[in-house]
Amino acid sequence: MGDSIIKFVFLLALLASFIVNCNDFYTQRKNPFLNRSYKDIREIPYENNDIEQLKEKLKAESIYQINKKLVFKVQQHENILQTDPSSPDFYKINGIIKYYDYDGNLKPGKNISVFVYKDQKPISNTLTDDDGKWEIELNHKSFYKSKINIRFSMSNNYLEIKRLDYYYEWEILNIDSFEKDIYTGIITPDKTSENSKVGYIFEIFNRYLTFFKNEKIEINSWWKYKIIVFWPHKYTWFGYENGNIGISEAKRWDVIGHEIGHAVAYTGIHSPMSALSNHKVSQCYSEQLAWAEGIATFLSGVVNLKRNEPDTRFQYLFPRYLENVPDDVCPGQTNEWRVAAFMWDLYDLNNEGNDTVNLSFKKIWEPLITHNKTINSLDDALKIIKDNNSELKEKELQSLMEYNKIYKK
Repeated sequence: MGDSIIKFVFLLALLASFIVNCNDFYTQRKNPFLNRSYKDIREIPYENNDIEQLKEKLKAESIYQINKKLVFKVQQHENILQTDPSSPDFYKINGIIKYYDYDGNLKPGKNISVFVYKDQKPISNTLTDDDGKWEIELNHKSFYKSKINIRFSMSNNYLEIKRLDYYYEWEILNIDSFEKDIYTGIITPDKTSENSKVGYIFEIFNRYLTFFKNEKIEINSWWKYKIIVFWPHKYTWFGYENGNIGISEAKRWDVIGHEIGHAVAYTGIHSPMSALSNHKVSQCYSEQLAWAEGIATFLSGVVNLKRNEPDTRFQYLFPRYLENVPDDVCPGQTNEWRVAAFMWDLYDLNNEGNDTVNLSFKKIWEPLITHNKTINSLDDALKIIKDNNSELKEKELQSLMEYNKIYKK
């Protein structure tokens, strides 16, 4: 009798083990990314100890320095064409600007400012279009046989990239006697130079503008101030006291997206100003800090990653994975990683687990930018989003919160 009981218990144990293993297999087959651990990931501080050397290189690359500006040479990709003036009243100057991104790809230089200087004094400017094209007309009488400098800056009304002590410009033309219409051809920063890395940062900013444009989200009513990006800087940071940004490494596209995300959230949706603090993505802090950091990470994902990817991941930014948060990460909405992952699941098209929600970014963002009070937590944001999206069901949201281990207050 005793042997039979032992055999029966043994068979029950085998059956239980089989059920657990099958359940684990189903979970991993359903979502193979959930068996990760945060402990497998090592956080590296975003700092650069070679800043002074890089600053000296940038200074050495400049062809001259004037009025707190480092002026760099450009790389000419086409011959300059000079033709007789097409108008009896104006000289016409035009061309195309491009820059290199962090992967070495040539990108249209859209949203770039072009300046005309007469005797080193600015007298005219314009902005490049989506193809990097620009054109300026100058009056014959005012500029005939005048010394003209034409330079561009990777800046506009929304963002400017500079050093703490110098601005950056690239010289397109330096003309001693102006008598013709001029086409400058395609020009870029020198790809092999350190100064071309300004384009790495500007590319991420352009992704924000392009994304908002594609989503048909108007920005002039809520983008209230010009973001100043200091590069190179020893540390990477966002300053809640002034909305400026420091960047240590220009190639860290996802980190730059996160810092610009802070600035966009700060000016657009009243992201809290008191969230400045040291933090690690695996730990829990305050709801306010988790929201401020989580929304910035979410925005970096929105502009840099594909909405339908099964396992969205960054290259340099922590968290490495935008969704499928490891189990050993602190649960709840006081953790920035879980806040970012929840926001991504609210938006993305790759539904897994209990995720059945696919809100467009426009439906997430526009209620937040029209809200006139500071948003201090994910709960605050979610209430605003829910009140403006009747198709968002409470049961779906509850399931999504449980899946991401985001618990209500």
